Amino acid sequence: MVQLMCKRRFRNYNYLVMKYLNKRRSLLMGLIVVITMLLCLLAIHANQFWVEFITIFNGIMMPLISMVNVYVFYKLTKIASEMDASRLKIDKERHDRELLMQFRNKELDLFDRISSSALLYEANDSSWHSMMLYIESFYTSKLPLFALKKDSVLAQNIKAFQDAICANYNKIQNGERIDSGVILDLLRQKNAIISTLQIDMLV
Repeated sequence: MVQLMCKRRFRNYNYLVMKYLNKRRSLLMGLIVVITMLLCLLAIHANQFWVEFITIFNGIMMPLISMVNVYVFYKLTKIASEMDASRLKIDKERHDRELLMQFRNKELDLFDRISSSALLYEANDSSWHSMMLYIESFYTSKLPLFALKKDSVLAQNIKAFQDAICANYNKIQNGERIDSGVILDLLRQKNAIISTLQIDMLV
């Protein structure tokens, strides 16, 4: 009898335990289902958020990127244009300097040839007259070619050379003979003027 009662109690206990465990299992399964659904809903919501965020981000960034590209293109075009203009300016300045040097060299050659011809080879009225006219023309109109002002030392030396040529030309017209010392002094003046002009050309 006692054994039968113990068996019944044991069965009841097992039943209660199994019932309790089944209830806990059901709750756990329900909780898992709820959590899974919530995670799915959150994932769907997160995906929608990121899709909307990316759409808005692209909508903002693409115009900005386009504006940056336009600005960069403008700056590069401006820089290239400035470089071309600078290169053209440098080329023009170099061409102008070369042209100026050519004119100066030709003028110095003419200065030397006319003066040397009169002082060394053809000491006559005609050659001295040509030299006098040329030196006068050089002083009155060719100084700007060498960037000289009439109050500069070199311009004053050219004027003194011109005055000496005129004085000695008047002697030739009067039939007087020009002393060799005077000729040498005029040659020294002429060479000093040409040398100084050549040095100034290189500065």
